[in-house]
Amino acid sequence: MANNEIIHDVIIVGAGLAGTWAAMVAAREGVNNVGVLSKIHPLRSHSGAAQGGIAASLGNTRPVAGTGPRGPLEQVPPGDTPVDDW
Repeated sequence: MANNEIIHDVIIVGAGLAGTWAAMVAAREGVNNVGVLSKIHPLRSHSGAAQGGIAASLGNTRPVAGTGPRGPLEQVPPGDTPVDDW
């Protein structure tokens, strides 16, 4: 019987955005043998199948009137600020 042993320096479970990013960073940092395990083809991952897309603020659009913060009371304070202070 043949030896079907596969050896990797790093094994990443999941081929969605986070797994793919982790594999890329590992390779960039000099890891020579990265294994990415996935139950399904990477293009069918939950990241790729998300119907809502990926939201990112690119800062390349004009603000729509009435949608931005109008003052400090609309901005979320830090978690350690008592509610009475704002």
